[in-house]
Amino acid sequence: MSDWSAGYTSEIGYTFGYYPELGVTQIPFLLALRGLRSPEIGTALELGFGQGLSVNIHAATTQIDWWGTDFNPSQASFARELASASGTPTSLYDDSFQELSERTDLPHFDFICLHGIWSWISDKNRSVIVKLIKEKLNVGGIVYVSYNTMPGWAGFSPLRHLMTQHAELLSAAGTHVTQRIDRSISFTDELLTLNPQYLKAYPAAASRIDGMKSQSRQYLAHEYFNNDWHPMHFDTMAELMAGAKLQYAGPADFLSTVNPVNLTDEQQEFLNKIPDLNFRESTRDFITNAQFRKDYWIKGPTRLSATEQSNVLRDQALILVTHHTDVDLKVSGPLGELNLSTEIYKPLIELLSNHKPKKIREIEADLVGDEIAGTKMKWDQLIQAITVLMGKGNLRLVQETPTKPADQRVKMLNQHILAKAWNDSDITALASPVLGGGLGVTRIDQLLVDVAISGNHSVDSAVEIIWKTLKAQGTRFIEDGKELMADEENMALLRSRAEVFEKKLKPLFKQLKIL
Repeated sequence: MSDWSAGYTSEIGYTFGYYPELGVTQIPFLLALRGLRSPEIGTALELGFGQGLSVNIHAATTQIDWWGTDFNPSQASFARELASASGTPTSLYDDSFQELSERTDLPHFDFICLHGIWSWISDKNRSVIVKLIKEKLNVGGIVYVSYNTMPGWAGFSPLRHLMTQHAELLSAAGTHVTQRIDRSISFTDELLTLNPQYLKAYPAAASRIDGMKSQSRQYLAHEYFNNDWHPMHFDTMAELMAGAKLQYAGPADFLSTVNPVNLTDEQQEFLNKIPDLNFRESTRDFITNAQFRKDYWIKGPTRLSATEQSNVLRDQALILVTHHTDVDLKVSGPLGELNLSTEIYKPLIELLSNHKPKKIREIEADLVGDEIAGTKMKWDQLIQAITVLMGKGNLRLVQETPTKPADQRVKMLNQHILAKAWNDSDITALASPVLGGGLGVTRIDQLLVDVAISGNHSVDSAVEIIWKTLKAQGTRFIEDGKELMADEENMALLRSRAEVFEKKLKPLFKQLKIL
């Protein structure tokens, strides 16, 4: 493998995923839940940006000066293509982490983020990143990092090691990584049919292998088949972050902040007795058998008073990004599937059903009432319900001051993405200046957006335009596990999708300035 890859998979490109955690809109809310003040963010750096979709969406939708690097020149080139399409001034490189740290033109940053990097690089590269954070993160600045963690990976780690050995040792020279992965999965599947003692000790390994069979080989190559793969205990992570003067600030995913989704009352009581924050987090990971963490770290935390905390939360604005009839009043977590209270959630969903942004203080005025009378929900119940719905992806936070320049940049970036949608389904997100980030949008819905932008088409007209292209590409839809062969069947399914788009998505996309 070429030296510049440093053991990281380079023969197949990274996926085109969009990750809202790499943006800044949600930071004030999540830090306020922990009683911490968020810094004003003017400069940001994404390390290992992959195809660059997230960094470009976050740069186009905000006034933040975004920088980033990805060692893979093909991915850096695509990221620059997106930046050029939007006209957003960004600084995107194909530097290694070491090369980036040695640049003399790097500013200091208020926010540094990395997703899908930390567990898949060498100790040397992790040390470089810590040194870079120490030298280039402003006081009060935030770091977001996601990583595989223990004890959730303890059982599967030996089997993953065996699979990578198989891919390396039992494949002919020049065999493509996807073929090596297929053969490794087949070998492992056959091994598990022999009912080895390992499987008796870790029976969940079989279901994980079954899940891998249907996953994208592009994803599996980067997730499991790098030379480096290092799930890390939280306390080890905390020790490394302390080397850059960082303290744990809290989870960067919403549902992790909601104890009833993750812990029983007895478990919460047990954790509350632990005075040390880092040890409490390590213990919590054992209770939930954590496999993956998304964390914020802060350089010099500043605590909010109780009044400041409530005011920060009340000033956050929200928008419902799911049609109100499609919000499922269930949530899944370590405790399994839980039912959500209709008395709490339905009034909140109905209040936001017109997809117009509302500040939490406005929602409070409508829904939070006299606790003595007991006729309305309490403030704590409202905040928990909002947090759960954001964790489920039904609600999104809205940036405070979307600007006209962002509107134009977003329009140009989305036009570029929509043009690509006519040829492939790689990118499944569009940018919104209202969100200060992106929203997941399927290829078919992207095509419907593009048709809607091009003119006032009827549903039937839109279906004909789109099906003409898809048919020429040999595309067929699958329904109930069966490939639809007749044009009429495919067009009927496409028409039902277009009708949903007209009724449910078009009003939302207009509010989000996607349309």
